[in-house]
Amino acid sequence: MAGVEILRKAVAQKISTLYGHQYNTTTEITITSGATEALMVSIQALIRAGDEAIVIEPMYDLYGPAIELAGGTPISVSMTVPATPDETYRIDWNKIESAITPKTRLLILNTPHNPTGMRLSEHDLDILEVLLDKHAFFVISDEVYEHIVFGSKPHLSLSSRERIAERTVVISSFGKTYHVTGWKIGYCAAPEYLMTEIRKIHQFTVFTVNTPIQIALAQFMADPATYTGLANFYEQKGTICQMG
Repeated sequence: MAGVEILRKAVAQKISTLYGHQYNTTTEITITSGATEALMVSIQALIRAGDEAIVIEPMYDLYGPAIELAGGTPISVSMTVPATPDETYRIDWNKIESAITPKTRLLILNTPHNPTGMRLSEHDLDILEVLLDKHAFFVISDEVYEHIVFGSKPHLSLSSRERIAERTVVISSFGKTYHVTGWKIGYCAAPEYLMTEIRKIHQFTVFTVNTPIQIALAQFMADPATYTGLANFYEQKGTICQMG
């Protein structure tokens, strides 16, 4: 139900190698029917009637309806728009803290961000750590574009910070990484006490995911270049298009 063991182990190994966090493959990683299901079941597991969930605009269109379906209220906080071509969109953490109330149960982040390309910095994670120390909420980190990053600034997974990871569900997508969105295979990783609740929803939503494809993906992931080389793959295609 949680996914085949060899794929869960491959995911855990990737996260450990890239971000330095070790998830228990038996209790803390679940293979889902795409990142969409991972997001839905995580939101359903964490949000209760009357809760508030902070979402960052612009956002993936699933977040709001999923929160409302769980009986919660989405609270939108807009990103700061760049003032010059040299700047990028960024999260205004002061606005986020101002939006936190006693009803705040969840903060949903998307990094790397679609459609702006914003990536969280170490400073952003420092601020998030402080907010988590001050306030009692959970985080869902939608990291489906984790391997599609360009330039010298790397993707910083929320799993890379122990204090953040202990209150966070990290979600990613094989479809985005391996160009197979129609296969609907993704995963979520979270501490056991959160994953126990997520799996209850997953069990009665899809129960399990296409087993042969899981095994194939685990074998494909054995070569880390299949995901670490993704940005270079796109850059080469972009160069060819420009030349054409």
